[in-house]
Order: sequence, then structure tokens, then C-alpha cells
Amino acid sequence: MKKKGSLILLFAVLITFLCYNASFSSLVSVATVDSNNDDWLHVEGNKIVDMNGNEV
Repeated sequence: MKKKGSLILLFAVLITFLCYNASFSSLVSVATVDSNNDDWLHVEGNKIVDMNGNEV
């Protein structure tokens, strides 16, 4: 009976660890650096334009 209780406790700890680990890894994100710097948008009036003034 004591073995069964220990096994259940071990299983519960394992499941808790796996759930915590999975939820934590989904919160971590890595930002990449844009080496071209061509991702520049701004607004002119009610239009969104790129760095050359072309409407997007």
C-alpha cells in the first residue's frame, strides 16, 4: 500500500513538472534582429506608408 501511494505521488510530481515546463516554454520568446532595417512603416494622414512613401 505504501508503494502505491509513493508511486501516485511520484506520478503527480512528474505531471506537475511537465505541465509547468510546457507552459513556461510557451512564454519565452526570442526576438531576432532585422539586419536590413527595411521594416519601417509610418502614417501620413489616414494611410500607412513604408519608408519610401509607398502605401501599404
